[in-house]
This record gives sequence, structure tokens and C-alpha cells, in this order.
Amino acid sequence: MSILTLNCGSSSVKYAVYDEETGDFGCRGIVERVGEEHARLRHQGRGEERTEERDCPDHRAAVRWVLDTLTGAAWATEVVRFP
Repeated sequence: MSILTLNCGSSSVKYAVYDEETGDFGCRGIVERVGEEHARLRHQGRGEERTEERDCPDHRAAVRWVLDTLTGAAWATEVVRFP
């Protein structure tokens, strides 16, 4: 099983995914400038590193962006397992 950690600040959402059994790091990232037109997501994991920009009006949109990033990534089936 994987563990998703979230740290929501006033204008950012940080996240990380860990393997529950081993504690191994899977990926991490941050959505910066939440509430602004040009928010930025920086994502790192499994040798992948990328940055995206889009409008992000609130924290709900930021968390959705994080979840979309995690479940849409090619490695998601190995890192994030949903029942």
C-alpha cells in the first residue's frame, strides 16, 4: 500500500508518496501560487521531473491537480494503488 502525505499552506500544497511497508520514497512535488492564475506544479519521482503551469483558483483545485498528476503518470500503477 502507498501513503500520500499532504501539507497545505496558505498558497501551496506539498505532497509525497511513500511505500507503507518499506518507507521508500515514491515521488514528491509542490503546487505553488494556489489562488493565482499561473500556479505551478513541480513533480519529481522515479527519475521523472517536470513542471507545469495552469490556473489554480483554490486548494481544492490544487489537490485535484496533484491527484490527476499521480493517477495519470505512467508509473502510477506501481506507486499509487487504489482499490
